[in-house]
Amino acid sequence: MNKQNLENLIKDFSLEKLDEFLFDANFAEDKEDFSSLNSEDIFSEVQKLGEIKTEDDNKKIVVVTTKVKKDLSERSSRKRQYDLGKKFLTNQNNYEAGIFVFYDKHGSFRFSLIYPTYLGTKRVLNSFKRFTYFVSKEQTNKTFLSQIGNGDFSSLEKIKDAFSVEKVTKEFFVKISNWYFWAVKEIHFPEDAEKDNDGKNSIGVIRLITRIIFIWFMKEKKLIPDYLFREDKVKEFLKDLSPEKTIYYKAI
Repeated sequence: MNKQNLENLIKDFSLEKLDEFLFDANFAEDKEDFSSLNSEDIFSEVQKLGEIKTEDDNKKIVVVTTKVKKDLSERSSRKRQYDLGKKFLTNQNNYEAGIFVFYDKHGSFRFSLIYPTYLGTKRVLNSFKRFTYFVSKEQTNKTFLSQIGNGDFSSLEKIKDAFSVEKVTKEFFVKISNWYFWAVKEIHFPEDAEKDNDGKNSIGVIRLITRIIFIWFMKEKKLIPDYLFREDKVKEFLKDLSPEKTIYYKAI
């Protein structure tokens, strides 16, 4: 997938930019109005944008866009958005899955994959709580950019991988684990720092990792300002940022 087109879509959302991004996924534009499916007063302009025909398994995946009248957020109307997508796939059962894009007037959007699993002959659609990304130009959108921007849309299974947050979580913990085992060997703490019984600093490394993750979480959630992580800004109000000193740690 074209990562630059995806970045352009985040900066300035439009159906034309969405079309440009999907072009690399064997996407064929085929617009059709489906506003008749909308029974909710929070949606407008429900339309089929086109179809993706996968190369590996020859399956058709519909792309549907819906404008949301109110401002979108991480949690707003997720269940009702899922219900609209489910209704579409139930009425148009010639599609193996659907990518549903809900967007608001500010350019924020939710990018969701809905697909069926089969229990015998029963067709069951996946949960609305998974396989979905909320995207806003006010956020970093790192997971979305990495997963979808580097995603392979040549088969439904590979598309599922691109939407799977569980896969990202596993990769994250593998990286943290690898970093921990490297750091235990390489890291140096002050002489009076607490050590394990074998003289290593694994306790200190674990504390360091958990503190870094917690601080980064607060930064990403805008609970602490970004400028505290910019050296050029911090230099303006701290006297000494050299590695030998602990002024930054104590002050910030």
